[in-house]
Amino acid sequence: MPRYRFPASNPPTAEVASPGDGAAPCQCALEAQFPHILSAIQALWGYKELNTYFTKLTLDERGGRAGFPPEVWDEIHTLLRLHQEILPEPLFATNISRHALDFMRTS
Repeated sequence: MPRYRFPASNPPTAEVASPGDGAAPCQCALEAQFPHILSAIQALWGYKELNTYFTKLTLDERGGRAGFPPEVWDEIHTLLRLHQEILPEPLFATNISRHALDFMRTS
């Protein structure tokens, strides 16, 4: 499937201008705390592989992870939902069964 392209007149950006005259742009929580994750999302945006990446961010496959701060999770979840509008795909179809089996084995 081809990658979704934003119109050239309205490209996506990670920075949001702050209110006020000449104010510096502000960073979102995801950019400030996890810039490598934002870079990966930007690189994969418009490709179905981003849905796989969102699945990996959502499910703890390494064990003992604390999770994301609420403000970061809100931003990831918003991006996930937006990407699902562009490229709808079941997010957890392949991983749920594997995690369910792992859970049943340990219970």
